[in-house]
Amino acid sequence: MYSSSYYQEPSAPHELVQGADGQSWYAMSTQAAVPQFADGAGNEAYNQALFGQFMPSFDQPIQSIDTSRASDGVLEGRHQDGSGTAFYDRTMYQTPRGDYQLLQDTHGGQWYAISGTPSVEQRPVYQDGKPVYDGDKLRTYQVESVRYKTTPTPHRAPDRRSTEPKRRPSKNEQHDQYAEKQTEEHHDFEQGVAHGPGG
Repeated sequence: MYSSSYYQEPSAPHELVQGADGQSWYAMSTQAAVPQFADGAGNEAYNQALFGQFMPSFDQPIQSIDTSRASDGVLEGRHQDGSGTAFYDRTMYQTPRGDYQLLQDTHGGQWYAISGTPSVEQRPVYQDGKPVYDGDKLRTYQVESVRYKTTPTPHRAPDRRSTEPKRRPSKNEQHDQYAEKQTEEHHDFEQGVAHGPGG
């Protein structure tokens, strides 16, 4: 929780709660809970069924699910045609630009779903920690991946409020401000005399 006296209002989902002493606090929404998917080959059917139970509002069949970034609030589902859908926890990410769906899981967590298209990446081959070359040409291999048009930005922690007390002007500064004001008033008076009431 963040004290509203010391922090500005967060951009991430939160509630404003009142302490017993009357102090206001920003209580951040809890990160969405992700079920325990099975690792390794042969668990596709189990993971597909588990994902269907977890995210019933998503209507496309999932072939596989990548949970390697679940602690960062990201899940990625792959589809039969090679395309994919990335799911971003709303408590951790700002609203994406472009096309997305806002989905709700069975625990009430909300996710931004972003569709991606199949892609092939060329990645360098490494041996003993160094890239391998065939003459002057870097040796690469192809990896099937998914390209997403947009990636949401993570929420930042709330900014601290400025706690520096306002400095009172020194006597010299006060004297300078007074002298400047007197000069302005004298100038305005002279202008009025020179032009007269009608200008």
